[in-house]
Amino acid sequence: MPTCVVKWCKNNSTLQNKSQGITFHKFPSGNEKWKDSWIRIIRNCRGQEDWSPSTSSVVCSIHFDQNDFYTTSKGRRRLVPYRAVPKLVGYAVFIIRRF
Repeated sequence: MPTCVVKWCKNNSTLQNKSQGITFHKFPSGNEKWKDSWIRIIRNCRGQEDWSPSTSSVVCSIHFDQNDFYTTSKGRRRLVPYRAVPKLVGYAVFIIRRF
């Protein structure tokens, strides 16, 4: 079950999260500059300079602007377009809820 890699975020692919419209997005492939941007952002929020994503690492949709998404022509998948990067929207919410 994929779990968001952002520190303090506990979103995973449960039915509850899916019903709330939360989607999960793998790290970019095919464009190393774009992928490196994601990695740098996640390393910074986790405080782990040596962190690297696995092939199953995902970031949930709450860490992107809603304008960053598009839906496929068949309306089945919500995707993050080229150049969109996690903005950690919602990151502070998890810190506040934890305390």
